[in-house]
Amino acid sequence: MNVVESLIDAILLRKIDLVARMLSLGADANQHDRDGTPALWLAASSGQLDVVQALLDSAASVDAREPKYGMTPLMIACGNGHGKVVEALLKTGADPNARDLTDETPLMFAAKAGVVSAVRQLLASGADPLAKDKTLRTALHWAIERGDFPHVISILVSQGLDPQAKDCYGKAPFAEARRKGFQESLFVLSRGSSAS
Repeated sequence: MNVVESLIDAILLRKIDLVARMLSLGADANQHDRDGTPALWLAASSGQLDVVQALLDSAASVDAREPKYGMTPLMIACGNGHGKVVEALLKTGADPNARDLTDETPLMFAAKAGVVSAVRQLLASGADPLAKDKTLRTALHWAIERGDFPHVISILVSQGLDPQAKDCYGKAPFAEARRKGFQESLFVLSRGSSAS
């Protein structure tokens, strides 16, 4: 039998009824685990939509960051492919242009995970498609770095991202897609590239 002593325990054990009861009895929706990670971040990372909504309804800070990398709940939800959680966070006012400690944005997390729905939602919510991280990578660089995601790449190219733009290591999305043999992505990139 699991003994649940805190809201954090209930979230980690995926006990939505217990989370809701604890919140109704006044539990702090902005609790952190012993490492300083916010309750909302933990729920968002595991895609627990009902828990995320309950925490947001109880005034959890929508942009609360985990301490190690400075990631917001929106970033982790994007990176883990939890589209419904992304939607709930954005509807509650999550910052689509927040930056972690390496200047990565939620759009970069969604792109590197290949999550089309999250990419669309973020752009519709005002995410800056041209944002660059500390290594001068854009969401387009990350989409190529992590996989062959032609649908995501098509959306990003339509937003004006340059397939020939180089990061601080001299890598451009088009050249990386060619090196990795990403044929579908190369086709999409070649339509948006002036040089192939």
